[in-house]
Amino acid sequence: MDSFRFSNVRTLRMTDRMNNATKFRMLCIVLLWVALCYLLVTSGPFTLKTMFVIIASGIVVFVPLYKKHIRGKNNTDEKHDKGNGRA
Repeated sequence: MDSFRFSNVRTLRMTDRMNNATKFRMLCIVLLWVALCYLLVTSGPFTLKTMFVIIASGIVVFVPLYKKHIRGKNNTDEKHDKGNGRA
């Protein structure tokens, strides 16, 4: 039961951080990325290089968005509380 309450609190915090302007910006970035991937795929033959470019660009675009807006900067998980290794 405790884990259920913790997950609800975490979900509420995530929705509190993401207001409508943030959701709109993320939607615009996603739509722009999809449009550019569509142009890339339709402009020439679909090769392994094309697939690599799409995957790499997806990582470059979506990982920072995930870290900032979904996971959040003030995450209280144990793995983030260890510090940066400096004395």
